[in-house]
Amino acid sequence: MTMHLEDSLDDWFDEQLENYLDDDYLVFDCPGQIELFTHVPVLRNFVEHLKRKIFNVCAVYLLDSRV
Repeated sequence: MTMHLEDSLDDWFDEQLENYLDDDYLVFDCPGQIELFTHVPVLRNFVEHLKRKIFNVCAVYLLDSRV
C-alpha cells in the first residue's frame, strides 16, 4: 500500500490536487498507530510532496484518554 502511494504521487495524486482551490482544506486521516509512520519514510515523503506543490501542511495527533 505505501509503495503504491509513493509511486502514484507524481501522476494520479498530482492530478487529484489540481481540482482543489486555494482556500480548500484537505484532511488525510491516517491509521492511529504512530509507529506505522516512524519507521518508514512514506508519510515524510508524502508531506514533502505536498510542500513542493505549495500546500501548507499541519499535522495533528489526537489521543483518546480514559479517566
